[in-house]
Amino acid sequence: MSTHPDTDCGQSQLPLESAREPANPVRARDLKRLRGEQLAKSLSVILRKSRTIVVITLSTILLFECTYRVILRLAPNLLRPAAPRGLDYGDTWRSSGLAPSGSLKENFDAMVLGPYRNTVRWKNNAQGFRNDYDVTPEPGPGVVRVISIGDSFTAGYRLAQKETFSFLLEQYLNSKSDGSKYEVLISVVDNPTDGLDYLSSLGLSFKPKLVLLGLTLGNDMTGAYVRLAPGGKYTIDDETGRIELNASPTLGFSHGLEKCWFRPRAFTHRERLFGIATVLPTMS
Repeated sequence: MSTHPDTDCGQSQLPLESAREPANPVRARDLKRLRGEQLAKSLSVILRKSRTIVVITLSTILLFECTYRVILRLAPNLLRPAAPRGLDYGDTWRSSGLAPSGSLKENFDAMVLGPYRNTVRWKNNAQGFRNDYDVTPEPGPGVVRVISIGDSFTAGYRLAQKETFSFLLEQYLNSKSDGSKYEVLISVVDNPTDGLDYLSSLGLSFKPKLVLLGLTLGNDMTGAYVRLAPGGKYTIDDETGRIELNASPTLGFSHGLEKCWFRPRAFTHRERLFGIATVLPTMS
């Protein structure tokens, strides 16, 4: 007889796998659903935190922007340097009359208001030209003289002494010179017709080889029309081509423009003005 009462030589032993308890499909589905719910909750928490961070960041940026704009509007001096107090462009002009160079003061040398709330150097020579050097009516040997005449654009409004286009032109011409010395003298006038009057009476005494006339499309053009209209400040003599002051002008700067705009004589004077300006150096 066998010593193991639970076994029998005629009975086979069952496999181990078949002895295990079969899996419960309901429980497996519950575990899967539970894991999905936990994952969804985790993602929801992450999204909520991300939204909170984004909202806080945008709110901070908006608050900073609003505060900055309020400060700029109500207290600009807290963030910007105070504008320098002192001389300005108008201080470089004569109070009345013309200098040998035009409207600028003779021997003016000072710091004036610049373009970026700073100051720049402005120097007029002894003749009133905006140049560092003095000149004589007669150019020296080998000197080619140019007069650059115009309004504040030509003068170099808000620009330093060596930043005007006339100074840069002078530097360029001398750098390309084959022996001649170029002088570009800056003459400032209020209006092209005043400039033509200045050249006829004073400017040509400096014997320029060339005159550059700077024009501003706007006030210069309209001012020329008005001043050359019948009853205006000037007339141009058709015989000599020279500009002359009217004995008793009746038009002001802002009166009569619409009346003279299409008059043939106003056009004739306008055309003669700019034609004469280009040939003035050849006139005696």
